[in-house]
Amino acid sequence: MASSEKRSSLLIFTISLASLEKVAEVTFEKILIDYGIIDHGVDGKRTFNFKNTGTAPLIFNRIYSSCGCTIPKKPEKPILPGESGSIDVEYDTKRTGAFQKAITVNSNAVNSNIVLRIKGEILPEPELDENGNPIENPKEKYKALDIQTIVSYGSNKANSSNIPIFQWLSLIHISEPT
Repeated sequence: MASSEKRSSLLIFTISLASLEKVAEVTFEKILIDYGIIDHGVDGKRTFNFKNTGTAPLIFNRIYSSCGCTIPKKPEKPILPGESGSIDVEYDTKRTGAFQKAITVNSNAVNSNIVLRIKGEILPEPELDENGNPIENPKEKYKALDIQTIVSYGSNKANSSNIPIFQWLSLIHISEPT
């Protein structure tokens, strides 16, 4: 056999062995979970479902989030080829406002680094009346205040109402004359 024929045979044999190599591959149903607009303090748990579409067991090395307010939980056991699994993520819904967080998934898969995302908005904690019941329209509790109370914020009368400065303008618009 000539030298070039030996190299061609060796190359074809090497390519054949590489195609027989078993590898894991992870396919997620979705890579973004949108919480939408949710109430303060509700359950922040969500689940990313996936399937091992490869030919070898899938092993998650590390799963971590971009912030301590998001806690991912990785599967502890290998996911066999053709099997499905899930990654649970819990966001701290006591943090008010819009959020967008990344969860990085590192595994032995061909696509070894995948970034999952969560986003949403947490409504502020509801204001409570003197009986501890949520107030439908928090501005209602200030309707009894008159313009003089709002303007004389430095007086004892105004201070006892605990009106934050940023609410003055909205209060002036909704206050009714006495």
